[in-house]
Amino acid sequence: MAKRIKKPEVEAEKRLDWVKRNEAGESPPRIAENDGYDVRTVRKHIELARMEREVKEARAVVLRNALEKHYRGIVSFTQKLNKAIDKGVAVSNDLREDPYWTALKQHQPRLSLWSLLARWDNVQDSLHSLGKAMDDKLEKELRADSRLNGMPSSNRGAVVSGTKAALIFNMERWGQGETGLCLNDDFPAIQDEDSMCEVQYGSFHMGQQSGRVAKEIKSMIADYEAALISWQEYQELSDLLGQMLEIKKKLRNELTTVIMRGVVPGHCKYCPL
Repeated sequence: MAKRIKKPEVEAEKRLDWVKRNEAGESPPRIAENDGYDVRTVRKHIELARMEREVKEARAVVLRNALEKHYRGIVSFTQKLNKAIDKGVAVSNDLREDPYWTALKQHQPRLSLWSLLARWDNVQDSLHSLGKAMDDKLEKELRADSRLNGMPSSNRGAVVSGTKAALIFNMERWGQGETGLCLNDDFPAIQDEDSMCEVQYGSFHMGQQSGRVAKEIKSMIADYEAALISWQEYQELSDLLGQMLEIKKKLRNELTTVIMRGVVPGHCKYCPL
């Protein structure tokens, strides 16, 4: 009786070959005959190869779904960041502490986005400090303005507050090349010097005043608007706002690229890999 020779273990590569041939129309008995294997072995390994392929495909689907969700999260965060920049305000701590901030930075550490954000922070800090300085200077000058001397303190406070806010608003608009408020269009006409009226410049209210006082306020605002453009603080404001607009444009280009791509190259500690 001839000695039975044990066939070598069927490797994964051969299993894949068998399943491909079988799916192409070659039967297990024919494969067994051609390759010198028992037909039961061939059938067993064809089934095993199919199971391995299904598991691999299932894992690929899970991974793909997880990656898509991860990318969607980064893109959604980038959209929030883009909205904050579009408003021209400092990036909030909530955004900085969001895990997707870390994810985006680890995925794209070499983007000029990060140096631009650092410049954005510096400009925002300078604008905040300058805004406080302008607020303090206007508060001091308006309270010392002789045209408000005969006014009750409660009324004077409303005039100072409203005028100051309107003037700062206009300086910010002018500094960005916009027109701002216009006294001829945005300061309501005064009908009677002796009657009381609600005084406002645009949306900035200055309380109930007589028509005579309202005219004084309008004249005072006109004088300040003519003088403000020569203030050093206004020149500094214009320069900072120009820098902000330049950085804003570059930041939005960077962020839009991330958003439009949808897929964020690189890896981070949150990646499902």
